[in-house]
Amino acid sequence: MELADVQPGEMVYDLGSGDGRAMVVAAREFGARAVGVEIEPVHCAVAWLRALFSGVIARVSIRCADLRQVDLADADVVFLYLAPVLVDQIRPQLQSTLRPGARVVSLSFPFEGWQPAGIDIGHLIFLYRMPPQRGSIETYMRSTLT
Repeated sequence: MELADVQPGEMVYDLGSGDGRAMVVAAREFGARAVGVEIEPVHCAVAWLRALFSGVIARVSIRCADLRQVDLADADVVFLYLAPVLVDQIRPQLQSTLRPGARVVSLSFPFEGWQPAGIDIGHLIFLYRMPPQRGSIETYMRSTLT
């Protein structure tokens, strides 16, 4: 959330939200509104309970749905920790739906062919700004070293 510079009132989507940790952090620590999208009903229930007991249920919603079917038009930040195959599948949706300036944060797996706007190398977190710049991690590293 820090790398994406999440601001109070912004809309954060957590795709593949699991137990809801990231969306709770976005709401509690950054004052954002958050939507968790998770396909597993048990994870959805756990995420809802986590938001309830964390005191952020008014700023958080959980959608038990396929992340590839969610409208992201109002997203300021999209947070995802997905397997590489899902990263590739979600790319067209992000490109066609997110407005200019929206940020995408990917844990562990970069978007091939997109140049990151920022990297937390210690935690393998990649930040992208929409529309994505063509390039790579190597392009980003060269540009930051010069």
